[in-house]
Amino acid sequence: MYGPGLPRAGGQVDRPPLGGVRGASLPTGGSRRGGGRPARHRVGRLPVPLDRAGVRGIPQGSSAAAVRLPDPVPGGPRGGGDLGRRGVPRAAPGRAAADHEPMTTPRSADPTVAVVIPTFNRRALLLEAVASVLGQSYDRLVCLVVDNGSTDGTKEAVEAIDDPRVRLLALPAPVGGPAARNVGVEAADGAGWVAFLDSDDLWAPDKLQRQMEALGRHPGVAWATTAAASVTEDLRLLQVHRVPLPIKALGGVECLGADRLRPLMVEDNIVPAGNTTVIASRSLLQSVGGYDEHLRTCDDWDLWLRLGSRSPLLYLDEPLAAYRTWGGQASALDRSFVSDAAAVRTRHFPEAGPLPTSYQVTWEQALARRDVVARRRLSASRHYVRAALLGRSPGQLAYAVAGAVAPRSTERRLLRLDRADPALAEWEARAESWLAGARQR
Repeated sequence: MYGPGLPRAGGQVDRPPLGGVRGASLPTGGSRRGGGRPARHRVGRLPVPLDRAGVRGIPQGSSAAAVRLPDPVPGGPRGGGDLGRRGVPRAAPGRAAADHEPMTTPRSADPTVAVVIPTFNRRALLLEAVASVLGQSYDRLVCLVVDNGSTDGTKEAVEAIDDPRVRLLALPAPVGGPAARNVGVEAADGAGWVAFLDSDDLWAPDKLQRQMEALGRHPGVAWATTAAASVTEDLRLLQVHRVPLPIKALGGVECLGADRLRPLMVEDNIVPAGNTTVIASRSLLQSVGGYDEHLRTCDDWDLWLRLGSRSPLLYLDEPLAAYRTWGGQASALDRSFVSDAAAVRTRHFPEAGPLPTSYQVTWEQALARRDVVARRRLSASRHYVRAALLGRSPGQLAYAVAGAVAPRSTERRLLRLDRADPALAEWEARAESWLAGARQR
């Protein structure tokens, strides 16, 4: 699981019809508007034509500038059989539901990066995330904030930002994280690259520059990720998360083809911090069909496997993003996570069998730790009890009691365990070097 194993649900739970979208095209790309015929989705696997009244579509005559969702493209999330739980397509027996043969996807020579930030009722944290984007040393960027129908003044706060690189795409109601990111990708007409950032996360000031320099040295690669730091709401360092590779040197670069990436991804999504560390060529994202909007969670795990089937992954072993673990993270999607994880595993690894119990144990432990940090005592204890029962591990019951009686002591104990690896001291110092500046802002 990415970061401390928590779902990046973004707080969007409902998926009402997508209405008008206010926004602007990128300075270099112009706008794309729907023609006279009903539009169809390119991304997200919504196979029903979008009608003119805006049911699942953008109303004719709306002020949408760069969000036209064209026809589906080959290579998107595909069915291969009947629909599984919650409409997630099951893979045909004996084969994965994504093509794993290497495929060359030309990447754009345009160095412009569109940063897509979906958000829902996180105005204060969103402004911190946007500030970390605008403070990047890499200046060929535009920041696309996809507001999922927030009611906390997010729209007004973004519109008040006096920087022409910031664009607001305002949705009238929540559509879910996967759909919101797809809207951002489609709006990024003038950019060759798309980077994702969750609205409660932050970047190091040189995150994009370091990734674009590394990609420049590897012309055959069309997407990249980095290590990340999990932090508290006030940006105290909890732990550094890396792709599970042998530790070499801080800042080292690894190029992972499908033959190396897929075995690492069988059990879990090993990309640190989920979406927040990833940058990808826009043409690559479009070639695989974008995020699968049928998945409420684990949509990133599914997308990374499809991207990895068409391009190697470039991993920069340096914590250049911060993933918040805090009390405001959505918990409404917790129950969906295990079923969605099982669906992704079946889709891409049908030969691997059911999701192992160890995955569910790790998931319950991760939720318990999130609740300990958020001081949700009873919820933390429930998750530890479930972990104990699933894993037949009586030791988890001690954490269940401690989480209910003394959450602060439990948090300190967990923090000591997280920071116990001396081999990662240099990685932690690197994260602290830029987190300290972020805490002062």
